[in-house]
Amino acid sequence: MSDSADVPDSPAASEVPFDTVCLGCLLPFVLAVTVLFAIAAFDGEFFAILAGSEARRNPLPALAPFSLGGVNIALLMLLVPIVWELVKLGRRFVDMKAVWIAGDAVHFHPTLRRKPIPLSDLVQVTHQADEMKSALILRLSGGTIITVDPVDHDAAQAFAAQIEGLIGSA
Repeated sequence: MSDSADVPDSPAASEVPFDTVCLGCLLPFVLAVTVLFAIAAFDGEFFAILAGSEARRNPLPALAPFSLGGVNIALLMLLVPIVWELVKLGRRFVDMKAVWIAGDAVHFHPTLRRKPIPLSDLVQVTHQADEMKSALILRLSGGTIITVDPVDHDAAQAFAAQIEGLIGSA
């Protein structure tokens, strides 16, 4: 049985990286669509071209009445959550550590917006996986459940086992 230290570039058991492979494939496409929509929000002629497209299920004509001073407010409002998710995804590509143990606490990636949790507050850590995604589930003593996904399958299993060992020995 090989140890994770024997395999180059494998994460330590005390950290779990995000699984961004599938999302990484979509990143260029979503980025291109975001740029097109941003241009269309400020350029009425380009918006008219996109809204006049013969594509099936084109929702853009419904947004045409929401123009104010040459800017399509509805399209801008739709872009805000898309840009927010793109920024989060970009930050996850820069620093792929989703969850890690440092000292006596479990720390989370900044995009998860969680404060570090002392190991003593953890009741159970499990790994849930199906064919599409892998998630790390942390149960706290107060009844709170924190789900972190998508995470690397093998690293999440090792992390859950390590935490269970720490909790069981305490």
